[in-house]
Amino acid sequence: TRGRDDCVRCSVGREDKPISKARAWIEKNYDMRANPGKGVQWRYYWLFGLARIGMTSGRKFVGGRDWFADGTRQLLGDQNTDGSWGYGRGGQLVPQTAFATLFLARGRRPVLVNKLQYVGKWNCRPHDLVNFARHVGATYERKVTWQIVGDKSQAADFLEAPILYISGAGPCKITDNQIEKIRTFVHQGGTIVSEAAGNNGTFTMDMQIFYKRLFPDYALLRLDDKHPVYSLQYSPKGVTGLSGVSNGARLLAIHSPREVSLAMQLGTGKEANIPVFQLMTNIYLLTTDMGRLPRRGMRKPPVAEPFTPIASINLARLKYKGNYNPEPLAWRRLAIWMGNNHRIKLNAADPMNITKLDAKKWPVAAMTGTGTLELSAEEKIALKRYFSDGGK
Repeated sequence: TRGRDDCVRCSVGREDKPISKARAWIEKNYDMRANPGKGVQWRYYWLFGLARIGMTSGRKFVGGRDWFADGTRQLLGDQNTDGSWGYGRGGQLVPQTAFATLFLARGRRPVLVNKLQYVGKWNCRPHDLVNFARHVGATYERKVTWQIVGDKSQAADFLEAPILYISGAGPCKITDNQIEKIRTFVHQGGTIVSEAAGNNGTFTMDMQIFYKRLFPDYALLRLDDKHPVYSLQYSPKGVTGLSGVSNGARLLAIHSPREVSLAMQLGTGKEANIPVFQLMTNIYLLTTDMGRLPRRGMRKPPVAEPFTPIASINLARLKYKGNYNPEPLAWRRLAIWMGNNHRIKLNAADPMNITKLDAKKWPVAAMTGTGTLELSAEEKIALKRYFSDGGK
């Protein structure tokens, strides 16, 4: 009851004591080759227990080690020629194989949302995302999980989930290191969801400063009551008042000055909490285009593969007075996709002034935007000249 009251009042911001003790013990006894103190006896049950504490605590790293990656490597090396795990014969292999399989199956669950750890009350409601992930899994029959990311997490860890969740019940000071990783996460297609636990005004003010640093070209504005976030799948009641940062094409961030974590902490047992779960589900569907999530470790930016080009395209990207570059990494990703799939080399230039266009150097030009297009007389003349010279 005391722990529940602490979460309701937002008086603490730490991990549950049993989980903290379990993690501390595992960090001291971390071993993939044996069951600590038992050797090979029940080794696969030990791995199963390691996965349980890793997923329950939301920790990808235990003692600085990626427990799932380490365990997977160990299991692949241990697997018997018939596909089983363990030692012995016949029925003796069944429980060992079962625990090894459970480790792999549960550890590979898609990561629905990351929770940001920072200096401050970032975890006042330690079961908020546990219950949200459980709700999504039960509703859509898609087992999903969540995890914690912090200052020591790599940019790739942020990218494992489509949503970065930032909760706080007081000052929120995010380091420059984290800001760069978060900016990369958003540019790769991710969305931030922040909420003021306990309706904390200090946290909301700090988030306003944070979003201004992160998105200097875009403002945090209140979302219209008819925005799809309120109606994409469900039409929850009493949860309006959200603000958002948009690049004109999609939402980059959503902020709730009213708490949503308390309802998620208490679960769907009370009917009054259901609208919050419906709202969060709408956000999940919005950020994933109502699609399925890839398995853990599979959601990553594309990597260019070596290829011999069969064609090459020089493309000019045009800038003008307006929002000409809403998705800075879009052309780079397109270039990788064209190379990997069609062996076409796309040379996309950095955004240039329209007056610098040269059809001989750049036979193809691209202009994009999300707002009003207003060109100067000089820019219009340059475009006409470009087209008359054969540019497209």
